[in-house]
Amino acid sequence: MFFSCQLSAEKTGDMVFKNYSLEIGSDSIAVFLGDKRYAVLRIGTAVNGVEEKDIDEPLSPPEVRSDVNGTDMIWRTRSSLWERKSYHWHFEDDLFWCRVSVEGRNALGELHYLDDGRMQSHYDFSRFFTPECTLLDQRYFQSMQYTSPDAPMDSLTHLLQPPGGCWLFIPRPFCYCLGFSSGPWLVAGIAPEKGEYNFSRFSYESGANSFRFRINYDGMTGVDGEWSLPKLLFKPVETEYEGIRSYCDTLRDWKLVDENTHPRAEWWSRPMFCGWGEQHILSIRSENALPNSDFAAQQVYDSFIDIIRDKRLNPGTIVIDDKWQKQYGTLEVDTEKWPDLRGWIDARHSEDRRVLLWLGASNPEGLPEDECIKDAQGRVKFPDPTNPAYQQRLRSILHRMLSSDPGCYNADGIKLDWLFIPTEKGSKLHGGIWGVELFKLLVRQIFEAAKQEKPDALVISHTANPYFAECVDMLRLNDITDRSREIVSMMAHRHKIALAACPNVLIDCDNSCAPTHTEWMEYMKTQPSLGVPSCYFLTAVDGTMEPITDRDWEELAHIWR
Repeated sequence: MFFSCQLSAEKTGDMVFKNYSLEIGSDSIAVFLGDKRYAVLRIGTAVNGVEEKDIDEPLSPPEVRSDVNGTDMIWRTRSSLWERKSYHWHFEDDLFWCRVSVEGRNALGELHYLDDGRMQSHYDFSRFFTPECTLLDQRYFQSMQYTSPDAPMDSLTHLLQPPGGCWLFIPRPFCYCLGFSSGPWLVAGIAPEKGEYNFSRFSYESGANSFRFRINYDGMTGVDGEWSLPKLLFKPVETEYEGIRSYCDTLRDWKLVDENTHPRAEWWSRPMFCGWGEQHILSIRSENALPNSDFAAQQVYDSFIDIIRDKRLNPGTIVIDDKWQKQYGTLEVDTEKWPDLRGWIDARHSEDRRVLLWLGASNPEGLPEDECIKDAQGRVKFPDPTNPAYQQRLRSILHRMLSSDPGCYNADGIKLDWLFIPTEKGSKLHGGIWGVELFKLLVRQIFEAAKQEKPDALVISHTANPYFAECVDMLRLNDITDRSREIVSMMAHRHKIALAACPNVLIDCDNSCAPTHTEWMEYMKTQPSLGVPSCYFLTAVDGTMEPITDRDWEELAHIWR
């Protein structure tokens, strides 16, 4: 249930800083950029249980202290669920933040920043900008809207929601930019400490003339004693993209995230050919509309290499896509499709090319049930990276995929795909972590195992979040839908978000689908300005089945020859 915001005329004082000013009330803080009010923020936050609602009692007068580092105000109370609560707000010239602490015992459900259980915050800003990249490519929302992976939408829902859209960057930066049609923006986002990411979602929610931020713990984190939420950070900025970058930079400045310290190999920057697009072309042309994955076979990829030679193209890296493996979870080669995967990869090495293998990380196909996360009904959902048996299996898998030892495939890296964050209440797993923290554990284990086998192994993922920068070498800009238009603009937008999140990684431009021949050509020509060029199609574009001609390759020769 959403509650509207009733504005109070009671004020306890005004505060003026370099980049913003405030009106402090008994239970709210009005925020101004210049002479324009952006929002009236409730001081309180509802730290709800799984079923129980958290409602604050009246706040104490604030404790106030100021020094060279800024001004701190601390309000204290108790609530319907917690024996003690405190709200620590800190203000300095270029930013301010709030840290919510509770004491008591409960399991955490949905937590609502800026909502004390009785009232939400009031918005004056008319819209917000989100770093959530979706196939629908909606970047701006009205302040009255609600945006989240579980938000009800319309007939295009599948382009915004899993499995249709919200996995493009997972997780994306956990922030939003609040603003008007012109003028500066106020970026708002969470700043968890390392190890504090035991939540699955961070969302903007609107009510009647009001808003709040929701963070989901899904009943999987328990509190017994003192506990604090991640800080909620606010920064005034000039532009929306500056807001995303500034939020991410603050996490780096505060040493809350780490960068990738592995050296970058020269070959990572060479143009890449990925077979998924041509697999789709073959699927469309097949008599019985066979699945794309049926064409991830050695004989088919031999034909791709023949076309590459015939067109005199020179990709430095070949990606063997879904489904070269017999089972997604065990990642053993399907020898009916690939009778000699090792020999095929070694042949590419003799041509001075590298080979990456596609890995659908969240699919448990073929794994023993006791190595998997199960839902409340006992159904297998995901591999369990907290399980020691699965951890050992994963190391063995990466050894087999990347090592040059006899019986191994000798690939040069992996393309991570199918990355999802578990969200189901009542899930069963071996360890005690959840949400983004659990997801990062899986990604980090894959990354570290790959580097153990080959220090220059290339790991590509779509984890465009600063917390994941330490365990990715290259970020994919990810998929396009055949309904899309002006894809150069869409992919340039994703490029900005990716580099704001992880400025020191390479960018895989990605290239599938190709809506029309014109769209494909425009994007192919633009790719070198964005990152590592990536080609998925050799003979036609899958959106319209228009052919790719020799003249097209002549126009693209400066990239691909």
